Amino acid sequence: MYNKKMIISQGNIKTRIFYLIATIIWAGFIFYLSSIPDLASGLPSWQDLVLRKLAHIAVFFIFAYLLAKTLNSVKRPALLFVIMAGVAYALFDEWHQSFVPGRMGVPQDILIDTIGVFLGVWGYQKRQKNLFD
Repeated sequence: MYNKKMIISQGNIKTRIFYLIATIIWAGFIFYLSSIPDLASGLPSWQDLVLRKLAHIAVFFIFAYLLAKTLNSVKRPALLFVIMAGVAYALFDEWHQSFVPGRMGVPQDILIDTIGVFLGVWGYQKRQKNLFD
């Protein structure tokens, strides 16, 4: 016999697995983008620079948000884990880029990625707070 609590917990597990798979796919997408030797947009150099930095923030925002949804917790330890995992992936991403011809790992990009991670965690917290208010 199924009870309501059991059904809810099974749905929660399915949702968390969905977000885990989405997080892994998104991490793969970031890795793929970092593997492309030239991502020139064709825009003037200052606009290209701004676009690239905004892209760094956006992809790591999404990464952190998906990882937070996977953990499904607004408790400090879970959110600290998301931040540490996001920063670790940013470090790995820049290290990976240092091996791609035409690309280089830039320490400043780790800081920009970290901004995206913090914004992703903040967005997740705000969304969760709004759901339960």
